Amino acid sequence: MKVEYTWTADNLRLTGLHYPGKDTCVLVVHRMAGSFIADCYADVLGQELSQQSYGFIYGHNRGYNPMNDGATKPINQNNGYNTTRVGAAYERFPDSAADIEAWLETCKQFGYKKIVLMGHSLGCNKVIHYLSQHHPTDVVGIILGSPPDMHALGAKYQPEHHELIRQAKKLVKAGKPRQLLSDAVLFSAQTYLSLFEDDEIDIFPVERNPETFEQLARITQPILGLMGEHDDIAIRNIKDDMELIQSKATACPDIQIRFIQGSNHYYENREDTLAKTVLDWVTDNFGA
Repeated sequence: MKVEYTWTADNLRLTGLHYPGKDTCVLVVHRMAGSFIADCYADVLGQELSQQSYGFIYGHNRGYNPMNDGATKPINQNNGYNTTRVGAAYERFPDSAADIEAWLETCKQFGYKKIVLMGHSLGCNKVIHYLSQHHPTDVVGIILGSPPDMHALGAKYQPEHHELIRQAKKLVKAGKPRQLLSDAVLFSAQTYLSLFEDDEIDIFPVERNPETFEQLARITQPILGLMGEHDDIAIRNIKDDMELIQSKATACPDIQIRFIQGSNHYYENREDTLAKTVLDWVTDNFGA
């Protein structure tokens, strides 16, 4: 395993962990506030894939950890980088495209010919949003690990959701988009709106259930959908939600669904099962 760095088009440095392989690489776009240290499945999955000659990159994006200071260019007068405050509290969903683009370019630099883009939780929304607008020919497959209906989850888990939306809009209008909503709700005004109201993130509108999931319907790569048996993001139940998502991927040549028995949203204590499920699917579809 190697530590790698990449730079986004807007000059933000991102850190990632790389398990080298040959021609095919699985690239993870992590969950809200995720990190390699917190997401224990990453090391297990990376080792399992690398042992079978597949590459694996867990690439941090600007939404890693609740808050952190990311290095930015240009170099300052003390020969160090400047920094900007990023993290889950401050990220804007549209900016995720720049993070994915940077890691895809890094995969190419390492010589990978085939890339499987794997999203986890919020990362699923980022992956589909990116691929619905861009069409990289080297992205041959997609893994959706616990894809969430972000609009529905905001209201489900935050009793003051509608009041927070009102407060966030007021702060943005007042020119304070990066102000945190409260000590208890560690999201900036711009982030809360971006995650729980803006149209761009409404990738899996399970609760609303329109006739077409517009961004998902543009996807033409094979998809593996994963959900833990005890995942708490289900709007109705995990089976019905995943089958609905499956039915809405109308341009996808093959979408398969797997449920990880005994698993929660983070695949804790089921990392081996997750790794085997991913490895089997990648091998069946793309070979080493």
